[in-house]
Amino acid sequence: MHRSRIAALIALAGLSSGCFSTLPLDATDSHRPGAAQHSLGSVSLHSERLGQATIAPTACQAGDRAFFLGGDFIDEHAGLDVRFVLDPLEGPALRIFARDAPVEKSTVFHRGDCHVMKYSFTPTNWRINDVFDYRISVAFECAKAGDAASGELSAAHCH
Repeated sequence: MHRSRIAALIALAGLSSGCFSTLPLDATDSHRPGAAQHSLGSVSLHSERLGQATIAPTACQAGDRAFFLGGDFIDEHAGLDVRFVLDPLEGPALRIFARDAPVEKSTVFHRGDCHVMKYSFTPTNWRINDVFDYRISVAFECAKAGDAASGELSAAHCH
């Protein structure tokens, strides 16, 4: 009788082992409650509409949430977001905007405005509900009339 209980427990443990992921948890994922907030990079901004600011995002949200291909790098402290967009016709672009006035306080840099625009956008093959998770990195130096921005941003898990 004792052996049959042990055998049943071992069988149950073997069947439920498929419920656990073999992938490691990313200790740098700032979306987890209680996770340490750390910078995902830094952007230096000089703008007529947005002023001068250093943006140090601590979170990244996949563009799936707002129906675009890319991600938002969010700096809660500065109140500014850096949106990286992969446009299917024009390629990569950046939009930097104030969270409290996203239309009125915004600047956009297209690839032609940038003498440096290096990026990587890779699906991680994880999906949370209907939002895909991406690995995103972008390095840029952009300028146009009245606005300039440069920096490097990177997120191992943007969802």
